[in-house]
Amino acid sequence: MTSSFDAKNIGFGLIISCLIPFGQYKNLQLRSVLPELLLTLKLPIDMLIESIKVMAIKNPRDKFTTIEISPMAKKNSQLSIFMDIFRITFTPMSMVVGRADDDHWKIHTIVSSKSDQYGEHK
Repeated sequence: MTSSFDAKNIGFGLIISCLIPFGQYKNLQLRSVLPELLLTLKLPIDMLIESIKVMAIKNPRDKFTTIEISPMAKKNSQLSIFMDIFRITFTPMSMVVGRADDDHWKIHTIVSSKSDQYGEHK
């Protein structure tokens, strides 16, 4: 995507804005949002690293594992839950498929069938 007012870009922006959870944000505090935003800033780097790892996998296989839910998402902040899922799913090797329990997301990853070296999600 480029920074133009092309119909595709506007459509994409409208779709993304519809996906952002609605709710009461008047009580939202900066100290709650700031850690989530800082974690999100490193997404492009994580995406590039995982893209290279995906290309290096010769014999891919599916792996289901769990990852800890962020502390703010554990407090049932709708924005934090959305950002937590967005960060995990944004990278090419992982996707949230549900909650394993109150403290963990169940995620789908792609690993090499010869070793699990690329299956660790941080």
